[in-house]
Amino acid sequence: MCIRDRLKPEPAIARAGLTPVLPVGDWRLEVPALPRPFQYISPDGTTFLAADELFTSGSTAWGVKNSPMLRAFGLTPAKPGQAFYLTSEAQMQTFRAIVNADGSLSDMQPFVEQGGEGVVVDARGNVYIAAGQIYVYTPAGRLIDTIEVPERPLQLLFGGPDRRTLFIAARSSLYAVRTQTHGR
Repeated sequence: MCIRDRLKPEPAIARAGLTPVLPVGDWRLEVPALPRPFQYISPDGTTFLAADELFTSGSTAWGVKNSPMLRAFGLTPAKPGQAFYLTSEAQMQTFRAIVNADGSLSDMQPFVEQGGEGVVVDARGNVYIAAGQIYVYTPAGRLIDTIEVPERPLQLLFGGPDRRTLFIAARSSLYAVRTQTHGR
């Protein structure tokens, strides 16, 4: 496969029916969240990446574009009008925000004093943070479980036929654990 076409940024607008994809972790988060005035639309028209001025302008640090989209340890689909969680390993904090229809975030508030590389939410709203181990919090921010992993976890994803399997991407391995709740 050869990639020939580079996606071009478009002005950010509400895109009904399209799924915004956002970074879940960053070593430094801005509060309030940086505006995301641009979008990159997938060729099939189902998904878009919300991008900030740093990404589209070509601003670099150490020879690489300097943007939360690239500094993030991962990207995940978001749902407009619903809560979205972002985690910062450097700030040792995880935040909750509301996703707007254009992929921007509003009402960003501290969620817990626990930061990490990745974060995912199950169907009950429990929040799983990859931070050396995996820490599981209720939607109210109360720690309810710790999942021990043999090596440092980086990214988390629910999958499997019933979406109850938590997949854990670590430094050199992939792990899976069945959870008590259904994943999103």
